[in-house]
Amino acid sequence: CFIACDAKYKIDGEESKAAKNYIGESFRRPEYLTTGSAAGALDVRDWAEVAHWGKLTNDYGIDNQDLSCSISFLMELKQRELINDDDVANLFGHSQSLEWGNMNDIERLVEDIVFQSNTFGKLFGDGPYKGALRYSEMMGQNFMKYAMYGKGGASFTEEMRPFPTWMNNMAVASRGADHLKGLGLIEKFQRRDLSQAYFGGSEAADLSIPDYKGASTAIIENQVALLNSYGVCMFHWMLDPAGYMPESYYGDAYRSITGVDHDSEQLTRDGERICNLEKAFNSRIGMRREHDTICERWMWEPTDEGMYPGKVAADMFETVLDEYYQWRGWDVKSGLQTRSKLEELGLNDVADVLESDRALARD
Repeated sequence: CFIACDAKYKIDGEESKAAKNYIGESFRRPEYLTTGSAAGALDVRDWAEVAHWGKLTNDYGIDNQDLSCSISFLMELKQRELINDDDVANLFGHSQSLEWGNMNDIERLVEDIVFQSNTFGKLFGDGPYKGALRYSEMMGQNFMKYAMYGKGGASFTEEMRPFPTWMNNMAVASRGADHLKGLGLIEKFQRRDLSQAYFGGSEAADLSIPDYKGASTAIIENQVALLNSYGVCMFHWMLDPAGYMPESYYGDAYRSITGVDHDSEQLTRDGERICNLEKAFNSRIGMRREHDTICERWMWEPTDEGMYPGKVAADMFETVLDEYYQWRGWDVKSGLQTRSKLEELGLNDVADVLESDRALARD
């Protein structure tokens, strides 16, 4: 594979200052989000500790991104003196430094979550968003400004505010803050050629305007859903030097293996059907436009560095969200699907169920 994203490591004890604590430990090499959640979210600077974080969370079967967002949320509250030592002791049942980068303390917090052995573990056991809500309620203060999430899902450690498509993706992804659903790489890589290919102009690659940002999310979500249904590695598609692989590329492969012939239009429709089915599940449990949102920090707190200092998501958020619903053929006001769109996709039975659940918009 030209990407070579997988490998193994074994710690000898000489690699770094902390390596002596993990002599003989062997596991898969830390990948992007393992490194981002440890080094980016928790400020763990030692390579051996980052590697150990990946093995530790894997052995316990716990999502390291959710966990790092929960822990860093409390670290920031302590750093800003919004909670004191007594508050920390009440939360954990023992003294806890909540110091950035302190791997010994972090490992103890992992066990608190896994075994739900104290108030912290019970409050944050199913993720940082609900945990932050519960802790705010328990403390009688609104700490949600410091929680990092999109649509209730934990974010990963990357700047969102200058990227309208990326922010839209985090808000509308069916499982919340999912960076593997919309992949706004046209704007992130400033790919004017891809914008031209998809939309007939360069606007989708221009970060200064909202045009075609919601459309980019919708189109790429369809393609990602299709690739996931094939079981194809997404990195081959999104990191190909030529840009996003066309649907026909995988259509040819699919036909060669299965004998089923789908043209480009049918393939796009397949991906769109998958996205609409995912949407229908969320609509049935009560999710509407107001749930397609991102955290307060991204929305209102300006960036203070980087390419676009002073940017906030709110500058373009609602405009991009409107466009996303329009490209999806969904109701802009409620965010719900319409019968006409579902029937166009051959999902008449889904429309019937949503209508009976009062989760279908009127055409």
